[in-house]
Amino acid sequence: LEGSLVQGTKLSTDIANLIFLEEEALLSEEVRKLGGIYTRYVDDITISFESEVNNDDISKIKLMILSMALKSGVRLNRKKSRVLRNGQSKIVHGVKVIKELRPTQKRKDNIRVCLFNLKKKVIEKESVMDVLTLYFKIRGLINTLKQQGDKNHAEYIKQANQLVAGVDKKEAIKSIRKMRKVKDIRKLRSLYSKLKPLGYTS
Repeated sequence: LEGSLVQGTKLSTDIANLIFLEEEALLSEEVRKLGGIYTRYVDDITISFESEVNNDDISKIKLMILSMALKSGVRLNRKKSRVLRNGQSKIVHGVKVIKELRPTQKRKDNIRVCLFNLKKKVIEKESVMDVLTLYFKIRGLINTLKQQGDKNHAEYIKQANQLVAGVDKKEAIKSIRKMRKVKDIRKLRSLYSKLKPLGYTS
């Protein structure tokens, strides 16, 4: 939008892939020759090494990344550019890496906030679809935590399921009855999958 990448969408990734298409392969190969690994998540670039790297190689890599950015017509965010040595806390593409993968505290706090908001929606009897929309968002966030090695993911799922079970039965049944009016099989399946967590669709 307005000359910038749309954050958080698949389109952002596709656009970034096109922007870096020509130069990225060359940069990745040069990094490999130096013994490193090049990775990119949308427009977030990370260069990693298993062992310490000398300052000359670091300067060379910085120059190559700057060159790729200039040729691709994008600007680097200097505030996010940093070199992390062994022993320092490292966050790579939003994941804390200390010998093993760990989700950041920010991600875990986000889950707790979402669970609180889900509870609030259920208590205040907001629309069933609004409740379920947040529920599925939470399930997605929990799945990400699970992939990142979080030990509490099962407890988060349990909490989310218990909260959804508290949805007013009358409102849940009203939403399910709407399924009978849906004629399109794809829409029916979509609605069914959304309502299934309520436990009344069998």
